[in-house]
Amino acid sequence: MNRKEKFISVMKKKGFDKIVDLMTAVESIIEGDAEKGRQKALSCKNYSNMIAGTNNKDFSREYIIALEKVLGMRYIDMIDPHSENEISVIQDSLSSVAYANDYNKTKEFSLKTSYDEEVMFSCDEYGKYFIDYIIEFNSINCLRFLADLKDVKLNYNNTFSYGNIGFYSRDAVKLPYKVANLIYKFDDAELFKKIFNPYDSIQRMVFEHKNIYEDETFVKEILNTKKIFESILEKKEIDFDEVNGSSYKSGKSGFFANPLINTLLKVAMNEPKKYEKQIKSMLNKGYFINKDIIANLIDFNEQFSVENNGIIKCNFMVYGLLVRYNYTLLPETPNNIRELILELEKGISELEYKESRMYDKILYKNKDGKVYLPASNNEIQYDMMKYMNEKQFKKIPIFYEHNIDKNIDIFEFKQPIDKPYYYSVNIDNNKIIEIAKFLKEFHKLSKEKLGESNVYLHNNLSIDNCSFKDDELDGVINWDHCSIGNPMDDIMFVLVNWTHMYYTSIEYKEIVKSIFTFIDTYELDDNIKIGDELYNYLTNIINKLDKESKYFENNYALYNYALIFVKLRKDQLNERRR
Repeated sequence: MNRKEKFISVMKKKGFDKIVDLMTAVESIIEGDAEKGRQKALSCKNYSNMIAGTNNKDFSREYIIALEKVLGMRYIDMIDPHSENEISVIQDSLSSVAYANDYNKTKEFSLKTSYDEEVMFSCDEYGKYFIDYIIEFNSINCLRFLADLKDVKLNYNNTFSYGNIGFYSRDAVKLPYKVANLIYKFDDAELFKKIFNPYDSIQRMVFEHKNIYEDETFVKEILNTKKIFESILEKKEIDFDEVNGSSYKSGKSGFFANPLINTLLKVAMNEPKKYEKQIKSMLNKGYFINKDIIANLIDFNEQFSVENNGIIKCNFMVYGLLVRYNYTLLPETPNNIRELILELEKGISELEYKESRMYDKILYKNKDGKVYLPASNNEIQYDMMKYMNEKQFKKIPIFYEHNIDKNIDIFEFKQPIDKPYYYSVNIDNNKIIEIAKFLKEFHKLSKEKLGESNVYLHNNLSIDNCSFKDDELDGVINWDHCSIGNPMDDIMFVLVNWTHMYYTSIEYKEIVKSIFTFIDTYELDDNIKIGDELYNYLTNIINKLDKESKYFENNYALYNYALIFVKLRKDQLNERRR
């Protein structure tokens, strides 16, 4: 028995005496019309070769789907002469439903197989998923059904929310791009919004990791659509709590431009003449989007910065997303586009340089990069800064002026970013080394001016007043209470607060290690008994605590625990035994 003989035997067993009768039924399914199917079956001369697989002829995919439906079995079993199998297929297979591209038919198939989700959302006998057939046949209506009834949509981590849609296939990584390209072909803005919602990516974790909405390959085809492109030129109001995580309870909300706008702008600006119309639309619309967002934030106390991708931040908190293009312009960029970009940046500058509050001080960051603060009227601070600036000690703010008439001080300095609550608890030894190196150099320069016994003191050398770049200390601010005194005052402050000896959760060996790391880096005089110094420093702090303060009990408990830590290890610290 050969392939053709096996096929004819199966055909007759299923009740078709003639090939033309079988193919009439098949063509009617393909054409969607019985009469058209009959006419095509009568006129076709290639069926015999297709059945036999000769002369490079074989049934195409649409014929295989229809044959499986008519004969109720797998095509492979129809033509395999060595197989006695007659494995039946579901009356409608994954492939046939996708090929039909009918919303209601897909819904009916889903209802029929609802008892077994594996039928619709696992691979078939050919190793293909329903989504694979949807892509293959451009079955937009089947995809629409999945989005409507199964709530299939892309998560922020570039995976689909409906777990069995086909992530285990070999092309799972490419799947979002294929689905998007199918939607682009039909310019279906509603379906795009259901499956691809860039606002879902506006979460703190996602801002720190690249996602598909920043992928130029993913968005490029949007520029050639009309409805999808227009639907992206919008903004949305989102709670700050939702954006920044549950630990941040502001009770406020802000506006966010569609994240895709900035990616689209970046793509389009690579070919500014080709996409001039689209660029102008984005910049014009972006101007008004930005205007609304800035108006919402202008009265906030925070000092905002805007990143290249449009994210508005105050320290590590996210407050909004603006439309922005802050990259190099190509020479062929039309002048009208250049002007629109300048207008866009003016509004952003207004937000970045507004009057705001930082570290409990009113400040105004001017366009020249200078910071205006209420005057400290501390002559020691001014003398120290002038001297350190002359010595080109760059970790100290640049001091420009003490304006007596306006009662302001004008500086330029690196602004430390605010840190999550757990940041200051986990100060690693790299930062201990950095602060020790800073104090060593700062004290050396101080002694050159003030003599060997005295140095300039910061008096609040906390990590919040320090700016780091790639774990390297590059600035120390807030010198309002600067004074002249014993260098051990600032050293003791660092050893107590940066090693956190008042926290019961930190292993004592780690605290001792941090103390000795500081001492070794600073090269503290061997004659200094560090245990005695810490004991006296902490005793003095406890004695000076304000008992009327509402923080008295909390502060007393912390410093008292640190004092107990020092008492237990005073000899070890004095002798510098690790």
